[in-house]
Amino acid sequence: YLGIALWLYAEYHALLHALSTSPSPFRALAPTWILRLLYTNQELAQLQPEGGTDKVDTPATGPKAADDAEAGTTSGENLGMPPAFNTYNAFTKVKAYLQSKGGLDLARHVLFLSLVMLYADAADGDPSIKLWPSAPRQYSRDLFAFLNVALGAAALLTIKPSWSTKGGCEADAVILNREQTEEWKGWMQVAFVLYHYFAAKETYNMIRVFIAAYVWMTGFGNFSYFYIRKDFSMVRLTKMMFRLNFLVTVVCFGLQRQYMLYYVCALHTFAFLQVYVTMYIGHASNESVAFMTGKLCALVVFNFVLFDIPGVFEVVFAPLAGLLSYNGSLHEWHFRTHLDHYMVVLGMASAYVHPQATKILGALNAQRPVVRHTTKAVLAAVCLWIGYLWFVHILVANDKYAYNAQHPYTAWLPILLFIVLRNMFTILRNWHMHLFAWLGRITLETYILQLHIWLSHDAKAVTVYIDGYPLINFVLATLLYVAASWLVFKATVALSDALVPRGAELHDVAVRIAWSAGCFAIPWITLILVV
Repeated sequence: YLGIALWLYAEYHALLHALSTSPSPFRALAPTWILRLLYTNQELAQLQPEGGTDKVDTPATGPKAADDAEAGTTSGENLGMPPAFNTYNAFTKVKAYLQSKGGLDLARHVLFLSLVMLYADAADGDPSIKLWPSAPRQYSRDLFAFLNVALGAAALLTIKPSWSTKGGCEADAVILNREQTEEWKGWMQVAFVLYHYFAAKETYNMIRVFIAAYVWMTGFGNFSYFYIRKDFSMVRLTKMMFRLNFLVTVVCFGLQRQYMLYYVCALHTFAFLQVYVTMYIGHASNESVAFMTGKLCALVVFNFVLFDIPGVFEVVFAPLAGLLSYNGSLHEWHFRTHLDHYMVVLGMASAYVHPQATKILGALNAQRPVVRHTTKAVLAAVCLWIGYLWFVHILVANDKYAYNAQHPYTAWLPILLFIVLRNMFTILRNWHMHLFAWLGRITLETYILQLHIWLSHDAKAVTVYIDGYPLINFVLATLLYVAASWLVFKATVALSDALVPRGAELHDVAVRIAWSAGCFAIPWITLILVV
């Protein structure tokens, strides 16, 4: 409700400004996309009042604009947040900010976030206001397989070259480019949420591998960032913590759920902190091979002691039991983290040897065609044979309990085999399925919101919008669920850029977050006092 109030305030002042500066109320109030349909660019330029601000923004250009567009972000400076944000005139500056164009854009994002949370509350929150009934999940292997195949076929129609590709020739050796990893996250997330929707228990073991791959990517991506950018600032740490935990915090407060219900957020937060601390310690010597190797080995020892020596885990996490417990026990947190406790180290090690792997592949691609093709064929055959043995003797041969015991020590194998097979051949390395890559950008949102919009009762039942038509209900629920996830993703990014803009000082960020947290707490404090 606070978000809706902020939006109404911003819209009211935007309306006053538009009516006072535009000769036409329609031109002042019409959404940008309608104006673009009705007018040419030259006509749009003539609509701008003298001394006013153009309502229709021209597309940004340049490297920074490309980075922002690709990441779906807008920098805090572009949003118009004042650079100096101190405690003495914070209210005045927030008021002025909400009356600016940047403040209006942010208020609209907050509105969408607020509406999605109200919708989630109506779908799976307070039972007294629950608007839609629930039904038990039903598993059909045929339907489950059909949907996976159909989505894969649809994704094949969206194949695009990767922007990270430098040429497309056989000598190009762009391994694990950004579009490829986002596509990887996307199709794994599709399988993950369908596994929940249809209660496809027979795919449990494979889903465990997918979650391990997510943790591997957390280690890989963040190691690469810190190793290349060398940015260990508290602002960077705050931005990552905000991205990982903002939405889950809002959901926990808004729907009165426990944090560990959304264990993936805690799991990736723990993985990121391992990377951050490891890379920060002695970061001036990170270029030393011996020193970096020693740190990675120390991290392996740390995880071994924490998870493989009985009793240590309980002692270490006892102070955080209030946050990480689920139904009064740390068992769930131990189970989730123990399954993948070596994956973050493997991801970091993979990122460390990434330049050498790129050089090796480049050298192989520079060989004569007969040598190149023969070597790749033999290597692919070996990988497929090893993968077949793992599939038959580990993945399929064990039930979930037996597999869980082996998973922490075997999940690395299919991940590395997949990376080798996907990146060894140019056509597989330099092209990606855009549909899955797009879905890969909103995996955090789709993970959290599946429990309350797509499903209900914390993913134990299906939300019924159209009774008696399960397939039509599935399509409608999926459209609502994906749209809500995208809106929340955009809102989270906008809030992150406003509260933790690039290049901001730590004090500035602290004041922004503290002020926002205070606004967020006011309704709760008022409710407690009234009740």
